[in-house]
Amino acid sequence: MKVVHIKNDNFTFKEKLCVCIGYFDGIHLGHKALIDTTVDYAHNNSLKSALISFEPDPIEVITKKKNYHIFSSKKRKEIISSLGIDYLIIIDFNEELMRMNPEEFIDKYLKKLNIQHLVCGYDFRFAYKAKGNPNLLRKYFKTDIIPEYKYYGKKVSSSRIKDTIYKGNFKLVNRLLGFNYEINLKVKKVQKMASKWLLEAKIADKDIFIPKEGEYKGYFSIKNDTFYLESSDKHSINDTVTIVFYE
Repeated sequence: MKVVHIKNDNFTFKEKLCVCIGYFDGIHLGHKALIDTTVDYAHNNSLKSALISFEPDPIEVITKKKNYHIFSSKKRKEIISSLGIDYLIIIDFNEELMRMNPEEFIDKYLKKLNIQHLVCGYDFRFAYKAKGNPNLLRKYFKTDIIPEYKYYGKKVSSSRIKDTIYKGNFKLVNRLLGFNYEINLKVKKVQKMASKWLLEAKIADKDIFIPKEGEYKGYFSIKNDTFYLESSDKHSINDTVTIVFYE
């Protein structure tokens, strides 16, 4: 997968693309439906597949508040690449872009990306005050609008997954993601005890959403944003420990 960073509207793109568009925080089952549709259409129509996203997080630019994520930017890129996308196109999101009307964003950015087919979710919104929507995109591009994806009668969304992480229901988190959830920790203190190592650690990626304080049997306990866990392997200060929540 090639990563393309677009800093402003002064660019050209020659490859003919089938694209999906959005922020794609958790790359959950709803996101995967968009990505799979994009990859399949591109493959069947001799196009390159692309995912269009934004950095920094548009919510942070719009609200001026920190928005914690399910995965780091690096991890999201790894997941997207594993799903067969040819190009990850990252558009720099700033206040100028935030204030663009939908038609201006389409003219200055989307039309320059040589889009032959576009895929988006039914609730996708873009441009100034979220006035852009899938029906508008259909006026400019051949567009597939993917309906709401539900699990046990409720929408699969990043906010639902965050709420489920906070509550520590990792089995449900895995089901909503479609793969095993994981957290990277940075070791801050090590203590040897019998045949095990007792570790104190902090979240490795500061922007990551974490569970509430408490004990999570078989994994760790959390207090004051510090993780306490046992390990059978020897670790040193600043080592990264990955906790994978298997079912």
